[in-house]
Amino acid sequence: QLSPDILAYFASIMRGRQQRHVLADALRDLGFLVTPIPSLAEGDRSITALNGIQARGIYIMPVWGGQYASIDAAARAALGPVLGTHVRVVQILCGESQRRAGAVHCAASAYPLVQP
Repeated sequence: QLSPDILAYFASIMRGRQQRHVLADALRDLGFLVTPIPSLAEGDRSITALNGIQARGIYIMPVWGGQYASIDAAARAALGPVLGTHVRVVQILCGESQRRAGAVHCAASAYPLVQP
C-alpha cells in the first residue's frame, strides 16, 4: 500500500501533466505552433533546453551532458526542425546553473549592456 504522501505526489504529477495539455491546446487555438521539447522539470533538478539565447541564425542551447546527454540530444533533435535549417544550435554545458534554476539566458540577462 502506498502512503498518502506518495499518492499526493503522483497526483501532483498528473495534475501538472493535465495543465500542460490544457495550456498547449489553448496556445494551438491561438495559432501557435506547440512542440514538446524533452526535459525534466523538478525544481532544483530541472533540465531544460529552452533557457537559451536565440539570435539571427543561432540558438545557444543549455545542456547538462554526462548521464543526461541523451535528454540533451533528444531536446536538440526536437528543436532542430522547429528552428529550421538556417539556425545553428550551439550547446553550452551549464548543469550547475540549471541546478540553481537558471541557464544560459538567465546568466546572460544578469549582465546589462555597457554603453561607452
